[in-house]
Amino acid sequence: MKVTFGVIGRTATDSELCDGQTVKTRVLVSELQNKYPDSEIVIADTYNYKKNPLKMVYSIINAMVKSDVVFVLLSRNGMKVIFPIINSMNIFLKKPILHDCIGGGWDTFVQRYSGIGREIKKFTVNWVESQNEKEKLNALGYDNVEYLPNFKRLNCIAEEKLKLVYPEQFRFCTFSRVNEAKGVGKACEAVIEINRELGYVKATLDIYGPIEDNYDTFINKYVEQANGAITYHGAVPSEKSVETLTDAYALLFPTTFYGEGFPGTLIDAFSSGVPIIATDWHLNGEIIQDGYTGLLYDPEQPEKLKELMEKLMDDPALVFEMRKNCLTEAKKYSPDKVMDVINAKINAVCNDKA
Repeated sequence: MKVTFGVIGRTATDSELCDGQTVKTRVLVSELQNKYPDSEIVIADTYNYKKNPLKMVYSIINAMVKSDVVFVLLSRNGMKVIFPIINSMNIFLKKPILHDCIGGGWDTFVQRYSGIGREIKKFTVNWVESQNEKEKLNALGYDNVEYLPNFKRLNCIAEEKLKLVYPEQFRFCTFSRVNEAKGVGKACEAVIEINRELGYVKATLDIYGPIEDNYDTFINKYVEQANGAITYHGAVPSEKSVETLTDAYALLFPTTFYGEGFPGTLIDAFSSGVPIIATDWHLNGEIIQDGYTGLLYDPEQPEKLKELMEKLMDDPALVFEMRKNCLTEAKKYSPDKVMDVINAKINAVCNDKA
């Protein structure tokens, strides 16, 4: 089947951006190219759209006019501006709009911003990253909401490469945007406190990801306090996530980010065979199986992060079992499985138009 796809979202092709929205949009484009090699993809890149709004509007018009099927992937700020443009044009164009939702908390978001709620009701489908969130939106009267998990094409490590180790130092890491909401500071504090109590460096922390909100001042402070136990490594391209994380003892994800959905970093960790210690926040409890692929704690009890790190350091055998479980879990989020869902929807809407 030869189809022309329009993709409205942030690809930021000439930048080194590696945030969830950008990576998710790039992954979709890549998988559409793999699945439909004879088709054309017209991209309306929303990166820095505020600097040249007229150019943005033109690119959206171009993508919608030329395409048979339109994919939309936008941030909360972007959708407030761009959704009305898309739906106003679609009164005349009548194209199937497949909205791949960025982030979580959509049931709360559409109740707070009723205008956005009205806009997404006009789309052919809204794919959310959680079964629970789908059910909540369905209960609110949104009958065009379906479940579609996040996904990435990564080369998982082989299970036979996993080893039961009893290290003298335990390497923890964070792999996300580096700011207060993602909890990177809390991870630093936990490492510093563990080592301070012991009087030597038992836990180390490698920080990966782009620094936001002028947070480098805080990171530098933590690095100075840690006596070599904390290192900031900068941003890592998404395709290098597995090789970066594989040797980590556990991934720390103490997020309280208000718009957290299904973070790609969880797939990175699963594919690397690395268990996760995370807050039971938004979708984390649905994705991370407590005691199986990681450990969860109440975000209202931040001191639990340190306790759970100590628990894992005291039980390498548990970590070894979790590492194997993570590789099993990673298979759920393979692009081939998820693209089967997307492909079925494409076939359905194209047949409806025929």
